[in-house]
Amino acid sequence: MYDFTVKNVESHLLEADFVAITTDLWTSVANTDFLRQNVVAVVRDNARNIVAGLELSPFNRTACLAHTLQEKFLEQQNQQLRSFQALCTTLKVLKTCQISAGVAYHRLIQEEPTR
Repeated sequence: MYDFTVKNVESHLLEADFVAITTDLWTSVANTDFLRQNVVAVVRDNARNIVAGLELSPFNRTACLAHTLQEKFLEQQNQQLRSFQALCTTLKVLKTCQISAGVAYHRLIQEEPTR
């Protein structure tokens, strides 16, 4: 079944007028090169090695939307986590300062409803 599928895909690639590929499909398990003259676009992830490698290629290339969205989501999530961790440290310092000054501990008001 595997050999049949490989031959089938290979024949479709050879017969195609135009092919768009992802960077995950550059070679087969046996390291058989499937890139051909009829490749019109490469959809890539945002890994530095892939971006750099494709800069040297003649192919039109574009970033994968799913990879880009995931990357931006994780960046935002990590930024929020760092902000939360910094806030926790600040709140501990505030509490320590209040106790050292001999004043009652008051929590920091972070959000106040406007209506």
